[in-house]
Amino acid sequence: MTWTAQIAIPVGQLPSWHALLDHIESVLDTEVRADEGCERLAAMDETGVSWLPWPTKSFELYVPGVSTRGMRVSAELRGTIIEVEVAQRSLATWSDWQLAVECACALGEFAGAPVRVDGRSEHSSDELRTRFLDDDDRYLDECREGAKGLGHLIQASGSNVHLEGPAGCAVIGQRTWARLQRVAMDDDDLAARLIDAALSSIEARGFEDLHQANPMEFRGASGQSVVALVLSPEQPTLLRNADFVLISPDIEGSPGTTMYLLPIESLDAAFPGSTTWLDDRCCALAALPRERWTERFARIRPLLLPLDEVLSSEPAKTGH
Repeated sequence: MTWTAQIAIPVGQLPSWHALLDHIESVLDTEVRADEGCERLAAMDETGVSWLPWPTKSFELYVPGVSTRGMRVSAELRGTIIEVEVAQRSLATWSDWQLAVECACALGEFAGAPVRVDGRSEHSSDELRTRFLDDDDRYLDECREGAKGLGHLIQASGSNVHLEGPAGCAVIGQRTWARLQRVAMDDDDLAARLIDAALSSIEARGFEDLHQANPMEFRGASGQSVVALVLSPEQPTLLRNADFVLISPDIEGSPGTTMYLLPIESLDAAFPGSTTWLDDRCCALAALPRERWTERFARIRPLLLPLDEVLSSEPAKTGH
């Protein structure tokens, strides 16, 4: 967790579920959602326990479309006091950060109680907003640390890392990490790009209706095989789960045309400004017009591998 806030609230002074959410939505002027399990219980007007006017003792909140990690709220009864904890995760968006702060402030205001941060210093709601929202230095520090920690985890594990939250699960792996490191101007920019990549990975926002590139499998006489995605000219395309894209000089791939393979990691170089990565293995590619394709093909030719040569190689040489 990036930071936590604790509020001690006497039994009977805790706001109802709907009152809490309505207040937060009013302050942020946006829709706030809870995790699926909590919303399902809330729709049935159920409460988890008699002392708690909420559907469950622990739930997560997020802002649709702009949350990566959301935030978590949990409550425990200690005598006549309900200890409520608000927890913010790393690599959260600014909207997530605001949500956590305003949730903690709302609980403090409803109860007339101070907010204790990380189990140490106590603040009024106004002081908490000043410390966490009026100055974004702490948020940026947390983002940089989160990005650094994720990078270490990816490099140590050698595999994808899952960033979970109520809005969905983002997948960040070695390809995404390496690509963002190449283009980031500094640590702040790297963290911002990483959060954007997580957002794209969670929902593939705006790309649900794109044409999905069809995979084709090719086999050579040597036993070598390769799966490549087929581009569709003049329509935005979603490229999923393949190591290569099939490319031809005339874009249509007419019979008899020499075919080439573009490694998926070369997409950015081949089509600068036209790619949006949703995760390590999924990319949205803008429409490629037929006109000027010959010129474009000539430019990207050094990035391409002749299909026949790949298929004629020994399987052991390429790992297939």
